[in-house]
Amino acid sequence: METKKMFKLMLAAVCCLGSFAMMSCDNDDDDATASGLNLSATKVEMTVGDSTTVTVSNGTSPFTVASSDQTIATAEADTANAGKIIIKGLKIGSATVNIVDNNKLSGKVSVTVKAKSLTLDKTSLSLSVGAKDTVIVAGGTAPYTATSEDTGIATATVSDSIVVVEAIKAGTTSVALKDKDGEATGSVKVTVE
Repeated sequence: METKKMFKLMLAAVCCLGSFAMMSCDNDDDDATASGLNLSATKVEMTVGDSTTVTVSNGTSPFTVASSDQTIATAEADTANAGKIIIKGLKIGSATVNIVDNNKLSGKVSVTVKAKSLTLDKTSLSLSVGAKDTVIVAGGTAPYTATSEDTGIATATVSDSIVVVEAIKAGTTSVALKDKDGEATGSVKVTVE
């Protein structure tokens, strides 16, 4: 009987402590940022040098905007168009843009900045052993570099905007192309028969 009484007493104490803990946690963090901004996109992909706009469909201006890595992507609230956040890709990588409105509602946008694609007149070549062919490169910033994945199958050299690919032996490889800044890339599949 004594054990049953002790159990009831402990159960009552636990219930009292639990209800006290719940009541004391009622909105203590008046300075904490609440979540809840509705964004037109929570993930964006762009190339180096490009911009995109994310729209906030709720929230109160002014918006505070910050990028987790301003060397990869910058962000700013468009003061001429309330609710518009402009994100610009600066270099290859990933960053997060944090947006907070005047009422401390918040939202995040994951940003991935990729390399620009070089424009190539051919993206694949079929060659016989000993044969050569050319690929014309445009876009990005010259000079360009070309690197064969397997120089035993094909080699590549660059002169201005012309890549010369020479077939060495039968097989398949690819030639990776890059501009001077490494911000624009391309690839050519090479099949040697």
